[in-house]
Amino acid sequence: MIEIIDIFLLFIIFLLFVSGPLSIYNLDNGNLKIEGKLNLYFNLLINLNILLYLSILPLKLSEYIYIIYALLIFLLIKNYLLNLKKNNIKSSFSYLLIFFAMFFVLAIDISNKLNLSWDSKWFWFIKSLYFFQDNTYEQLSDYTYNDFHPHLGSYLWAFFRKISLNQYEYFGRLFYLFIYLGSLMLVANSFFKKNIYNSIIFILLIILNYKYYYFSGLQEVILFSFLIIISKLVFDYINNRNFLYLIFITLALNLILWTKSEGIAFFFITLICINFIKKIDINHRIKFNLIMLFFLILKITIFKIFDIKLNNQPYYLDYILSLNFDLIIFKILNISAYLFYYSLTNIIFIIFPLIILFKLKKIFNNEFDKFNFNFYFLNILFIFSAYLFRDMEIVYSLKTTIDRIVFASSGFYLLYIINYLKSLSFKN
Repeated sequence: MIEIIDIFLLFIIFLLFVSGPLSIYNLDNGNLKIEGKLNLYFNLLINLNILLYLSILPLKLSEYIYIIYALLIFLLIKNYLLNLKKNNIKSSFSYLLIFFAMFFVLAIDISNKLNLSWDSKWFWFIKSLYFFQDNTYEQLSDYTYNDFHPHLGSYLWAFFRKISLNQYEYFGRLFYLFIYLGSLMLVANSFFKKNIYNSIIFILLIILNYKYYYFSGLQEVILFSFLIIISKLVFDYINNRNFLYLIFITLALNLILWTKSEGIAFFFITLICINFIKKIDINHRIKFNLIMLFFLILKITIFKIFDIKLNNQPYYLDYILSLNFDLIIFKILNISAYLFYYSLTNIIFIIFPLIILFKLKKIFNNEFDKFNFNFYFLNILFIFSAYLFRDMEIVYSLKTTIDRIVFASSGFYLLYIINYLKSLSFKN
């Protein structure tokens, strides 16, 4: 019973992170309807970036965690409670109720399984313990495997575990679930105008995508969720050419950069694809590239300050130069086979290329179509390059990691698929 109460309280705490600092009422009809409006997600990106840089400061988690919550509660009062009369309470409550119902059901599932993945036991959970036990980022450098991956996901794990009543480890992982469901709701609410139909789409997306494995401490679910948000921001920028969308794309990409090593690939893939957008304003292009460069240099500088290796993955120039023709062919054949197999197990990753093939002649007539095609092409190129040049036994490496890369990157294509199905529904 106490754990159920904890889940409910954590859900309320998670909501604080989307309630401010930006007003959540700058929306059509003054309600919480998400379609076409990203204020809730803007708040999430802002707050997570703040937490990211707080995690690097020489401060113990217990020294500022309650200050953060106090500020968020103040913003909630300012942005919500003082404007109740401007709100469509019924509409807001219906969205919130459906969202909480799915969150509660899946949170119970997570609390009943609890087993952590191999990577989580060796990397992510240990890092989260450092922060949970009031160690600082500098002290995290003492951890032998700290160089293997960034720390943001582990820090969030500790941050939300710390505020829970019982402080069980899985309470921290429930924030991953909150972000995941929020990203799926963002996509679902772009389909129909009526809430009930969008709610059905939301539930179907969960049924088709949810696996406990993704919430066993793995960070790919965070990448998956942020890539969904980025795809929506890209879609809105292409249609509106408002620089604000590019600002929040950079904030999302900065979070990805600090979540997992593979984040650097998605960082550059998105950067390249945005620069290929036709007739992008030259000022937007320059500002966007400068902000991206700033975040990249900032991370490199922080790593240098704390003596963290920029590349502790098994990639070496000597190994790449030593690859012979037979080994390259052997690797390519295995990569192709495993990529095809795990694509078949991921409904998003298999449907997207089929749509691309169907629309191939018209793919470059639409900017969002072209963006997704370029992203997919560069993503496939990244997957092949990552395994081809990796100094590790290829079959073992593919068996243990490629399914997660497929899942993480598939998030970007979900909105495209939904938009395609929407266009078919209008035709019929």
